[in-house]
Amino acid sequence: RRMRILFVDDDPYVLGALSIALRPEQSPWEMVFALGGEAGLAHLQADHFDVLVTELRMARVDGVALFRYARERSPSTVRVALSAWVYPGLDAHIALAKPCKLSDLRDALADIATYVRPSA
Repeated sequence: RRMRILFVDDDPYVLGALSIALRPEQSPWEMVFALGGEAGLAHLQADHFDVLVTELRMARVDGVALFRYARERSPSTVRVALSAWVYPGLDAHIALAKPCKLSDLRDALADIATYVRPSA
């Protein structure tokens, strides 16, 4: 099975850009894009993801709450912060500050793919 990645951001332009930029990665990775924390939480409640990539500051349900939920429900889910609001002590495995080079994000996901065994 392919590594499943959930991207969550409240900016539709960021999600659209990520979707287009990472399209060449469609074959090794299954990617889902959720607009806003509430949609991200609904995806986490309904399905398993190997990786969660999220903005931290969002209205209603923020990235920190998504990390907390993912850690409790699925501790094996790798948590990646992609945010201008990265800070020490953040409950993330990887933190990438926005703006982020696409190559840095791709490299981080490729590294994760080398040690994450997608669950069936």
